[in-house]
Amino acid sequence: GCLRMSGSEASKVHYYIDEKWDNAIDITMRSVFYGSLIGAVGGLFLLRGKTARVASLAFGAGFGAGGAYYQNQKAGGDTISLRPLSLRPGGGTNPFAGFAKGAGVGLKLNTFHVPSVAEKRKPRGEVITYSRDFLMTFASQFTEPPSELRSSALDIVLDPSDPTRLAQQQLLQRVAADSADERDWRAHGAFTPAPAGDGAAAGAAASAGASAASAPYGAAQPSHAPGPADPHAPKIQRASDLGRTAWSAGGSGAEGTAQTMRTVKGILNKLTPEKFERLLGQFIPLISNYEVLQATIIQVFESAVHQPTFVAMYADLCRELDAVLPEFNEPDTGRPTNFKKMLANTCQEEYESTESARAVAAKASGPEREAEERLAKQRLLGNIRLIAELFKKGMVNDRIMLLILMDLLGTGEAGPDPPAESIEAVCELLSTAGAALEAGAKSRPRLDAAFATLSKLANARGYPSRIRFVIRDVIELRTQHWVPRREAFTAKKLEDVRAEAAAELGLDVNIPGLDGTGAGGALGALTSLAPKRPEELELTPIDVTPERRESLAKSIFTDFLADGNFGEALAAAQDLAVPGFMRRLAEIGLARAYDARTEEEWRAVVDLLVRLGAAGQVPGADLGAAVAGLAPRLEDDAMDFRFAPAVLGTLLGRAAAGKQLGLDALAAAAGAVESAAPRRGLVAATLCALRDEAGAERLVPAVAEAGLDLAALLASDPEFDGELLEPAAFLAAQGLDGLL
Repeated sequence: GCLRMSGSEASKVHYYIDEKWDNAIDITMRSVFYGSLIGAVGGLFLLRGKTARVASLAFGAGFGAGGAYYQNQKAGGDTISLRPLSLRPGGGTNPFAGFAKGAGVGLKLNTFHVPSVAEKRKPRGEVITYSRDFLMTFASQFTEPPSELRSSALDIVLDPSDPTRLAQQQLLQRVAADSADERDWRAHGAFTPAPAGDGAAAGAAASAGASAASAPYGAAQPSHAPGPADPHAPKIQRASDLGRTAWSAGGSGAEGTAQTMRTVKGILNKLTPEKFERLLGQFIPLISNYEVLQATIIQVFESAVHQPTFVAMYADLCRELDAVLPEFNEPDTGRPTNFKKMLANTCQEEYESTESARAVAAKASGPEREAEERLAKQRLLGNIRLIAELFKKGMVNDRIMLLILMDLLGTGEAGPDPPAESIEAVCELLSTAGAALEAGAKSRPRLDAAFATLSKLANARGYPSRIRFVIRDVIELRTQHWVPRREAFTAKKLEDVRAEAAAELGLDVNIPGLDGTGAGGALGALTSLAPKRPEELELTPIDVTPERRESLAKSIFTDFLADGNFGEALAAAQDLAVPGFMRRLAEIGLARAYDARTEEEWRAVVDLLVRLGAAGQVPGADLGAAVAGLAPRLEDDAMDFRFAPAVLGTLLGRAAAGKQLGLDALAAAAGAVESAAPRRGLVAATLCALRDEAGAERLVPAVAEAGLDLAALLASDPEFDGELLEPAAFLAAQGLDGLL
């Protein structure tokens, strides 16, 4: 098209549009349209569920978009974008240039590229280089500058008549021998040291240097003719000239690493939850090589071992460092390694050295032996605490935790009677990370075996009373769903301590030492924060979060499938009894049944739900509501899990046999199923479960009492459902004769 301007600008301005851009849009629109059409037609004739048809439509559209992308990529060639346009005759900027940046996503880009200086150079094979020694051979032959440079005002050109020419040549040779200095020397004036004793000249030179330094960077500076070199003038010396190593953060060399580690230790000594974020920003830049990384891990490990109150904070520090630090190459092998791997190796080496430390302590005698045993125990417990906290942060997998657990309990070379220190370490590990371990399905069998061993050791006479009580505390902690009676003492922020004190006292309290009021009376103010005696404890139900409550509900079915103990399942369900949650418990149970791998597994879950309903824990109305909620998507669920209709039907039939609900719940659930095949499966499973539980003589009266229209519930549409048996024939095939 063109645009006619009035007046002197009555010339045509053309708008150019690339033909390839039109082709790309045309290909994309046609491919997406045809793909969507094919997906819609295929879903309409081949699929029955609404969700499956929508998925078929989306798949067709995606397939068409992918085909369009492939065709556009195959077309290749030049840039598929708008050419520069102009609204004025003779050129101008392109007002639509921004459109091409977003509209051409997914197509081949061939943007205008300005070659860099390195790209303008010739290839390495074509560049001719000369060594310095070769060029210096011409110094004795060419002593006169070219005629075009004689009149130049450049300082680099040496005047043959200048008496200081020889000194300048020597100076330039020394500068050329040194490494290149990329600073802009034009922004600074020449420094000519004044003779000793000439105060006026020295002051003038100083003021000149100050004025030059105060000028803005890049501004023109007055040129200074080079003066005579003063042999007594001070010069800057490099550390390498003096046989020393220049320091840098994490620099190479023993001195640089030692100085960096002194800074690391200073930061670790000041690290608290209050200052964590600020000190972390200072900590990370210090770790810049393998040696510093290795020394830092050792220092963090030692701090965590000797400061059990801050071990969770050190685990957070390890997680943050592992997330941001790069890999470093080992000096000997050159293999790359990261923070997580080196930390795991450190913990493993420390754990494997436990036996050697015990052997050293056994050879000693008297107070020295007690000190060695105390040190070995302290390092073992500190290492276990750190490993448990790292597991909670996701830096250690459950396989390693279970191996440590089994090894400490004596299932390996240690024998069936582990030492008291190992048992205490096991209890420390389970107290810290037991809840996270039990959440994993793979670790559950070994965890059960570990607690079985602990139950035997709790009654063993060969251990001190303190160890036996520690074992019993851990066993009780598991029965209480890992909710401790009292909170563990860990490092906290000042505002958290203040908030806890205020909540416990019931008023706004200012803790001395936290608000600048001094330490006077601190003991009386902190008395309420001290741990209470057993007779002072109040065992009240603990209010958990909804997420935690759902997690505990899932563990009910997992535990029941593992041991089949209905008493524990009922007690756990009673602990979760809050208004409106029992329906959610039934829904969680049905979801667990859908995930079953065998028929025995889902029947066990259904049996637990029925028994909970019979015990009055889960009302029948909640069971029926849970089934009704899953009924509309039964067709899709049956495609993923073929026992889905049997699960819902068995639950309804057994609940109806126990008079927890009526068969009207079956009419409500079956009426929400659109397809005939899963609806028939639901009805048949319900009636069969009712017959098996209550007997065949009760089946007909129950159907009549509920007013079920079985002919309507079992009806099918031949056009939509295909050829199916008649309702009476279907019931006869299921062994349900006489209902129609």
